[in-house]
Amino acid sequence: MFLRDTRILLSVGTLCLAASILLKRFGGQSGILAFIEGLLIGIALVFNITYLILIRRERNSR
Repeated sequence: MFLRDTRILLSVGTLCLAASILLKRFGGQSGILAFIEGLLIGIALVFNITYLILIRRERNSR
């Protein structure tokens, strides 16, 4: 993976999650908005899980 800085992973994951929640709350009932919301949730999951894996590896290597 090209992103190894854990601060960036966590920041982008959190921003994607917040954007998807705001889109759900204030976006309306459009099909394309539902797609974008799901895409943002998927990106947030991947980035946050990757962050957890990298932090775990870093702690185990100490």
